[in-house]
Amino acid sequence: MEVVVPFYYWITARAETILYRFATEELYSMARSGAVGVGTSDVTNWITKTCKEEGKTWSDIVIIKVARAMLAALRDFGVLSGSSKKSIAASHLSLEAFALIAWCLRNQLEDNRDLKTHPDWRLFLLSPDNVERLLLEAHQHGWLHYQVAGAVTRIEFPSLTFNDFVRHVLSR
Repeated sequence: MEVVVPFYYWITARAETILYRFATEELYSMARSGAVGVGTSDVTNWITKTCKEEGKTWSDIVIIKVARAMLAALRDFGVLSGSSKKSIAASHLSLEAFALIAWCLRNQLEDNRDLKTHPDWRLFLLSPDNVERLLLEAHQHGWLHYQVAGAVTRIEFPSLTFNDFVRHVLSR
């Protein structure tokens, strides 16, 4: 579950723009500023502001229902904790899940340096420094090769297909 749940969260958030934007923009900012609690009002205010910026109009009931659903999803995926009062959970992304997501992202990017700063890591409340630490740990496990020399970053994965890489990571 430590691998599957974060991977499903990543896929879900990429498919649901409003969840992705809230997590990578607002929630990430809240976590970085030291905020602990996240309430329905935080999400409804963000949705209202975002709708206004985009020239969209949603009814209050829709905004509240979407906000509650987003909070529930973030709790179910382990980003938030708590039943009625949500708080930002201690950020934890298993090294295996990190490596699998990194493999997928790396195959979409033209430049290795973009992997460390990719906005998808904000879904897990990870800063570029956190990502670099996880890249180094994955390198130590032999799941990827990570080298940095000045402005040059080199990231290589030992397997060509996703299935091969999954077997490689999960077989240890």
